[in-house]
Amino acid sequence: MPKLKTQTLTAPALWASAMVNMDYSGLTKEDTAELNNWLLDNGLSFVDCLNCSDEYISRFDGQLCNVCDYTYKA
Repeated sequence: MPKLKTQTLTAPALWASAMVNMDYSGLTKEDTAELNNWLLDNGLSFVDCLNCSDEYISRFDGQLCNVCDYTYKA
């Protein structure tokens, strides 16, 4: 059986519920727009997100914040 190719990207933990469960309820309109633009910029779709890591502190777009590593189908 062929191995599934994946890629892992780091993004804000705030987006986890939306990316993994398609649950936007915790996001503002601005957060949603930023997430959707990030997905488009990276050629990704919600349906491709397989999972995310536990959150940790790191930088995203130059700002220190809680992030997760998101795994997508490549």
